[in-house]
Amino acid sequence: MKLVLTLFFSVMLLMSPLGQDQLHAVEATYDGQSGGVFYFVDMEGSSYVFNDIEPKAKEKYDLTDTRFEGRKFTVVYRIDYQIEKDKEQQEEQQEPEEQEAIVEEDEESEEEYDYGECIIVDLEPVG
Repeated sequence: MKLVLTLFFSVMLLMSPLGQDQLHAVEATYDGQSGGVFYFVDMEGSSYVFNDIEPKAKEKYDLTDTRFEGRKFTVVYRIDYQIEKDKEQQEEQQEPEEQEAIVEEDEESEEEYDYGECIIVDLEPVG
């Protein structure tokens, strides 16, 4: 069964049109949700945090229902990246007077960071 699922997801990834987000898959146990965030743990003990679930996947398995906790799934997901500038984040959180001081101090330290949000695209039960 694992082989069939692996082949299915591999074919799905190969047939995706260019320009579409790259999909990833992990086999993990559902550990619950809190505040709209879904938690999974794989066989090696690595934790996965998913910020959202697409409607198609939610129709198949509504993870807000606690009956799915402890169940193993193959989770297909994508990562949506957002590039944010460090300076902009600081300015939004500071008072106007403090913003001017930060701009003067950090004229050259404007760095960009990639922040990825993991979104569940599809779920298939394992076993």
